Amino acid sequence: MAILAEQKKVEGNQQYVAKNYKDALSLYTQAIEMCPTCAAYYSNRAATYMMLFQFDKALEDARQSVNIDPKFPKVPLFPVMS
Repeated sequence: MAILAEQKKVEGNQQYVAKNYKDALSLYTQAIEMCPTCAAYYSNRAATYMMLFQFDKALEDARQSVNIDPKFPKVPLFPVMS
């Protein structure tokens, strides 16, 4: 299952680069469903949610990514609002 999840991530990355964010979102979600303990999948989906202006969902996924792996280097950063 992990190999198939990784393939979904690769396909999601291709769609993200092509700015097909809805397709990328679907592929990252499929990867998460197959392997819900991979921080990278949540981080990628968080970045995609940001591009779709769905900031609440992006923050939720970024937090999940950090919960899975606090040292994961690619979690999207959010500015602190005061």
